[in-house]
Amino acid sequence: MGLKGDNSEYLIGLASKIADSMGTEKGVYFLHSIYEKGNFDINTNVEILKKIIHFAPHDTETRDKLVELWREKYKDNPRLDYCLNNTGILDDYLNINVAIENFEKQIEFVEGAFVYHETWKLGRIMKITKDEMQIQFVGKGAHTMSLKMALSSLRVLQKRHIWVLKAAVPKEKLNAQFMDKTKVEWGLRVLLSSFNNQASLKQMKAELTPSILSDKEWSTWQSAAKKELSTNPYFCIAEGTTDVYVLRSTPITLEEKMLSLFRSSKDFYDKLKIMKDYLSMTDADTDSDEFMTMVNYFEGRAQISGTDGAVAFLVLDNLKNKKGMSFVQIGATFIEYYNRIDAKDRKKFFVSIQDNELKRVFIENVMSNVDNWQEVLIDLYPVYMTQYMADCIRKGPKKNVIYKILAEAAANCKDNPDFFLYLVKNFSDKDWKTAKISKEKLLFDKLSLLATVNRKIGNSVDVADNKKRRDQLVSALLTYTKTEQGEVYDYIDDADASQAQKIYSTLKGIPGIENEILSVKHYIASKFEDWEAITGDNPDKVIDKKKLIPKGFLCTKAMFEAKSQELDHIMNVEIPENSKEIGTARDLGDLRENSEYQYAKDKQKNLNFMMNKLTDETSIAQIILPENVDTQYVSFGTKVTFLDKKTGSEVQYTLLGPWESDPYKNILNFKAPLGQAIYNMEVNEEKKFNINGVDYDYVVKKIELADF
Repeated sequence: MGLKGDNSEYLIGLASKIADSMGTEKGVYFLHSIYEKGNFDINTNVEILKKIIHFAPHDTETRDKLVELWREKYKDNPRLDYCLNNTGILDDYLNINVAIENFEKQIEFVEGAFVYHETWKLGRIMKITKDEMQIQFVGKGAHTMSLKMALSSLRVLQKRHIWVLKAAVPKEKLNAQFMDKTKVEWGLRVLLSSFNNQASLKQMKAELTPSILSDKEWSTWQSAAKKELSTNPYFCIAEGTTDVYVLRSTPITLEEKMLSLFRSSKDFYDKLKIMKDYLSMTDADTDSDEFMTMVNYFEGRAQISGTDGAVAFLVLDNLKNKKGMSFVQIGATFIEYYNRIDAKDRKKFFVSIQDNELKRVFIENVMSNVDNWQEVLIDLYPVYMTQYMADCIRKGPKKNVIYKILAEAAANCKDNPDFFLYLVKNFSDKDWKTAKISKEKLLFDKLSLLATVNRKIGNSVDVADNKKRRDQLVSALLTYTKTEQGEVYDYIDDADASQAQKIYSTLKGIPGIENEILSVKHYIASKFEDWEAITGDNPDKVIDKKKLIPKGFLCTKAMFEAKSQELDHIMNVEIPENSKEIGTARDLGDLRENSEYQYAKDKQKNLNFMMNKLTDETSIAQIILPENVDTQYVSFGTKVTFLDKKTGSEVQYTLLGPWESDPYKNILNFKAPLGQAIYNMEVNEEKKFNINGVDYDYVVKKIELADF
C-alpha cells in the first residue's frame, strides 16, 4: 500500500488499532514512519502529528513540528501569533491536547468570519480587539461581546455552510445551483460539511424546503442525491445507522461502500438486493472480505428454524449451485427445509418470498427433490402466474394437465377471478378448445364473472380490485369504437337470432352496464330485422334512440386531419424553434432580468400544453362521416331549424364536436348543455328546457345533413 493522501485516513486509523493492541509506543512509531515517508498534504500531516501528541503528550519535538506546520498553514491569519501565545501551545507545563483544541477553535475567529449563536443565530465578525469582538447579527444587529464570552458562545461557520449560503446568496440562484444535475455532489458536500460531515436525508430536507426548494423540487433532488450517495466513494452510511450519511475525506472502495450499505440495512431482502448489486459489478471479487461477510450473514440466517431459515437456504443454494461458489456453506438439504414447513403453509411460504430469482430456485428444487412436484407447482400456479411456471408444469409426467388447469379455472372463475383472467389473456382459443372450453362457453363465463364483479362493487366488497377486473372485462367484451370492437360484438356478427337473443338476455342480467347494453341493442337492431323479438321490446315500437347519446370524442374527417397537422407542426417545427429561442435567450445573461428568456420559457409551457392536449384528443377521436349521419333525429352532423316559440322566430343550429364548435356561427358542441338538450329530437317535436336560468321552448321544423 502506498503512503499517499487517498489512504491517510486508513493509516491513521490503523495506527490507533496498533496502539490499542500492541501499545502506544508501537502506534507512535508507526505514525512517525508514515509522517516521514508519506507524501501527504499539510492538513494530513497536521492530523498525523496531532495523533502522535495524543499518544505522547510530552513529545516536544513533535509539538514544535506541529507549530511550524500551523505557521505555514495560517501564515495569512492576523491572529496566528496571538493564538499561539494565548492558548498554551508553546508552554511545556500545560495539557498539550487541551491547548491544541483551544488553538484550533480560536484560530478560526477572524474578522469577516461567519458565526452562529444559539439565540441570535447567524452573524459575522466585524472587528476583533485584544479583549472584545464585534459581531453583526442578521436579526439582532451589531453587538459587542467580550472575547472570552465570544469564544465560548459562538461557533464559526465555514463560508460554504448552508446557513451562510441561505443568508448571503439569493434564493433563485441557490435554487438553480441545487437543481443543476451536475452539482448534486456539490449540494451533498455543502449539507454534510455543514453538520460535522454527517446528516440524514430528513435533516437535509429540513434545510432545503421550503427555504430553497419546493416539495416537488425536493423530490427530484432527493432522487438524484440518493443515486449520488450510493455510487460516490466519498459518501457512506454512518456505522450503526440506516439513514445517516457521512462525508469522507478519502474515498471508500466500492466493496467497502456496498458492505456499509449491507450492514446498515435491517431488511432481509434489502440485504439480498445489495449483495446482488455487488455481484452485478464488473469484476466483482467474490473472494473479498466484504463479500464473505455478506455470505456469512445468510449462512447464519440459514441456521434459524422455520421460513426465515428456508429463504436463507435458497439464497445460499443459488450462490453455491447456480453461481458456482463452492466455498458457500449449507448445513442442510432442500428437502429438510421443505419438510420443516407444514404442508398447509407451503403456498403461504412461497408467496412470502419477495424475490423472483429465489422463487425460481424454490421451484427448481421442488422439481428436483419432491416426488409429486407437478402437483405442487399446479397448486402454486395461481399465486405465481408466469409463463415460466406454465413451462415447468408442462415438463411433468401428466402432459395435458395444463388443459385441466384451464377447464378448472373456467369452472371456478368466480372463486379466483384473477387467475382466470390471466389464463384468458395468455392462452389461445386453440388451447381453450383443447381444454374442451368453446369460444362461446368462454365468452359466457366472462359475462358471468362480470355480473359477479359488478354486484360486489355495488355491495362495496373489495371495490378497488373488483373495479380493475370490471374495467378489464368491459374493455375486452364491450368496447365499440371505429377501430375496434369487443368480443360481444364479434359474437353478434356471427350469431343467428337465437344466439343474439341469448347474449342480449345475459347482458340484461348484469348490473352497472346500462349504457353498454343500449349500445349492444342498437348494434343488434342494425344487424337483425326482427331485433324487437331478440331484445324483447314491444314489436309496435321502434328502438328508443333517444336513450343513446354518444360519449366519445366525435369529430369530422376534415377537422381530424387539421388537428393532426397542427400537432405535427407543434412537435416538429414550433417546439424545436422554441428550444433554440431559449438557448439564445439564455446566452444574453442574468436569467432573472432576461425578458426574452422568460417569454421563451412561457411559450415552451404553452406549446407543451397544446402538444399534450392534442395528443390525448387525437388518440381518442372518432371520425363521423356524412354517410353515417341519421337525419331522422337531431344528432352529430345535422343542421336543425327550430321555431323559438318564445320569440316566434326561427333559429338554426349545426351540431358537431368540440373541435368544430363556433357559437358565433351557431355551430354547437353536441356535448354542450344546449347540444345535449336538443339531441335526438325529431321533426315537429316540441321541447321545453332551462339552461343556466334561461328558459327555452323549441319545436323542430327541419333536420338536414350538415355541410362537412
